[in-house]
This record gives sequence, C-alpha cells and structure tokens, in this order.
Amino acid sequence: MSSQHSSFRSLTATVALAGVLAAPLRAQVTPRALLIVQEPLAGSPGRKVNTIERIAPNHAGGVLASVSTNDLVTSNDPRDVIWGSFGDTSFTRLVRTDPSGPLALSAIDEIPAENAGVLAYIARSGPDALVVRDGAVVAREGEPTAPGGATWTSDLVGLKVDAAGDPWFRGRYLGASSGVGLFRGLAPVFVAGDTLMGMPGTVDQGGAPFPGYDVTEDGAHWLAVVRSTAGAGRHSPACVPDLPGRDVQHLPPGGDRFIRALGRLGRDAERVHRP
Repeated sequence: MSSQHSSFRSLTATVALAGVLAAPLRAQVTPRALLIVQEPLAGSPGRKVNTIERIAPNHAGGVLASVSTNDLVTSNDPRDVIWGSFGDTSFTRLVRTDPSGPLALSAIDEIPAENAGVLAYIARSGPDALVVRDGAVVAREGEPTAPGGATWTSDLVGLKVDAAGDPWFRGRYLGASSGVGLFRGLAPVFVAGDTLMGMPGTVDQGGAPFPGYDVTEDGAHWLAVVRSTAGAGRHSPACVPDLPGRDVQHLPPGGDRFIRALGRLGRDAERVHRP
C-alpha cells in the first residue's frame, strides 16, 4: 500500500472518530466519516474537500473543522472553510473565505481546540491578520485597539476559547507602548514590561510572541512560557503559573521544547482550583 493511501486511511479514521466524540457518551453510535478528501462537502453545494486542516470538538456537543475546498467540477477556485455543527447533526459550512464578503477573508489560519458554542477563529483579510468571534472582529492587524492605542501587527496567534466563550490570543503591538502580550478579548492578561509573580525581571518586549500558554476551561487561571529580561540569558524563558503558592519554573537554554507540557500543567491547575 502506498504511503499516500496509508495517510488517507489514517485521515478518514480520524474524521470518523470525531463523529463518535460529537455524540453523547451514553448513546450507542456507529462511527462514520464526516469529511472525506476529494468528496463533496456537505452543506456547501458545488464544493469538494481538498485538505482537512484541523478538527475540534466544542463544549456544546458539536464539532468544527477547518477545511480547504475546491470547485467540485473544475477543482479550481480554492477557498478555506470552517465547517461543522454546534450541537446536532446538521453539519454545514459556517464560514468561507470570500474577498467580496463582509470581512473580505482570504485565508483561515486557526480555529481553537475547543469552544463554548461560539464561532471564533484567526483569519487573513488580504495580508492582515484578524481575530474574529461570531462574525465580529476582536483584533485586526493595523488597527489601533492594542494597549495604549498601539497598533496590532501580524503576530496574532494561539487562539483559545474558554467555557464563557471568550477568545484568548497572543499578540504583538507597536506604538508608544510596544511589545507582546496575552489577551482575553481586548483585555490584557499580561503585556511587555509587566512584572509577573515570582519571575525575575519583566516580560521582555523583543522577539516573537512568547512561546506558548494554556488556560483552564473556566478561564479563571492560565500558565505561560514567558521570555523575561533577567535570568541565565536576556530571553531566559520561564513557565509562569497564575496560581498562588506555585513556583515559577525557570527553563534551561533550549527550554522552549517543554512548551508541550503546558497542556498537562493546565489540566493540573484546573484540578487544583476545582471546588
């Protein structure tokens, strides 16, 4: 069997699994494929699936997918699509790229791993990045809605949505106050120059947005790998928990590889603070 066929079978199995996860745990269901590459896209007449970028469940019992599509007949006219359902079996196209549409979307960059029944994503409008929640732009590259009236740059990444439906993202901004930060909507959680609990120095203003973060499901607590202005090196990363009594974990050179531990740390944090 060719590697291409092997990859296709693996992909189909993954999509079928998403169909099982979308159903209530008590129900007896038969796994079925929701999306198949080169097959028609349900709820989007005249379109077929080209690639499946990401599949994500949500807190409302549904599933979303980021999909690239082509014209069903000609295989031309490529468009990115967010497809899925928020809690039933009526799977359909929810968002598509369209230069002539209200947001003039040209590409879908990210959908969150989970959501609370809200449609949040990071996309492109021409060259500009934007964070969108239920059709409304939260932050857009080039607009002066960052801290202190600063302007957002293209580094709008790392989208997450908590159980309240609030979008979290990492962003870089330029202006009288320039730097990077973690944001919940437009409210800064921390930004460049802030002093964080137990971390020497302050959040560094240089370099790309800090490597990674996680947030508890209820949005009450977060953890982040933050580059500080102090430590073993100017950009020494530290894993900073928003948790009283927890020590900052200073990472060794090359410590960015420990970012993958954030998911586990986030779940630990949630268990600690769950009543």
